Amino acid sequence: TTPANTFGFVAMVALGLILVPLQHNSPLLAFLNHTPTSMIRFHIWIGLLIIAAALLHAGLYFYSWLYIHQQKSLSTMLLPPSRCILDIDFQIPDCHARHYCSCRGRIQNLLGLVGVLGLTLLGSASHWIVRRRHYDRVFYPLHLLLTFVFILLPCVLHWSPAMIILSPSLVVYVATLTVPAGVSVTTTT
Repeated sequence: TTPANTFGFVAMVALGLILVPLQHNSPLLAFLNHTPTSMIRFHIWIGLLIIAAALLHAGLYFYSWLYIHQQKSLSTMLLPPSRCILDIDFQIPDCHARHYCSCRGRIQNLLGLVGVLGLTLLGSASHWIVRRRHYDRVFYPLHLLLTFVFILLPCVLHWSPAMIILSPSLVVYVATLTVPAGVSVTTTT
């Protein structure tokens, strides 16, 4: 599972980078000597990297569970037993995969799946046809909802060190929201 974890780490680091170029009036753009248009291109490519790395992370784990750990179905590794609702420290009987024998491990797996599904839906909603034709009604609201509810929150709960990786870009993003709207950022060549 080391290659799977490597892809998960790549996705998390890229997720930390994707929020940086979002504000058009960001002083960071002037510092980096980039235009908002070039940063949108960067945002799109980083987004594609995140989706690819997250899908590889999940796919390698699915392969590991089915063929190495000989699980009969993915649902046994993704869905915690009903007893987990009352007792998160419950150890699942007849389990041979050490980490996945606890409710915490199964809940982490489920949250990872939610994050990957959110990324896949976000990637689909980001297709240029949807972006061009339905920006205000579909693309932008889905971007906000999926990013915070179905990607960032599950990713942080799936792997707690993610907050350390994501914090700097979240701070920069919030800080650039405070730049007055009348302030323009220009780059000199």
